[in-house]
Amino acid sequence: MNDWNQSKPLLVLAVLAGLAVLVFLGQQIFAEKEQQAFLNQAPFGKKQSTAPAVEFSACAVCGYRSIRPDTLLCPICYVELTESERILWEYESMEEMIAEEQANFFAAEGFRDSGLFFMPGIWKIDAAGYPKDTTWQPVVDSQTVVMLRDTLLDRGIVE
Repeated sequence: MNDWNQSKPLLVLAVLAGLAVLVFLGQQIFAEKEQQAFLNQAPFGKKQSTAPAVEFSACAVCGYRSIRPDTLLCPICYVELTESERILWEYESMEEMIAEEQANFFAAEGFRDSGLFFMPGIWKIDAAGYPKDTTWQPVVDSQTVVMLRDTLLDRGIVE
């Protein structure tokens, strides 16, 4: 009986360790399934034949049809055009936010002339692509983007 009392704490510890391993493995399996489900959503993976096609909106910053109906964050320029983001980043207006974010995006992407506002025609992420909205027009002028690009180059922020 004395052996049982001495080994009881070890047995409890072993059971708890086993439970911890099971919980960890369960979390890993769940995370992998969640990641796979995310990657299978359009435009990242194959569209499932039973699901309706997702209609993407054009991003006012980069001009690509990349905004999903369930989010306002653009996966290309990484800008979320919401009132809360405008206030957070202290823009006076949404127009000011769009213009400044366009300048930042195009300057970082290697902008050299106004023709690059519309290139490439399709932005590729993984196997899928986002088309440029043919009605989109930039609000920032090309000289502003070129000046910002030169500044970023001089400071070594972009290559």
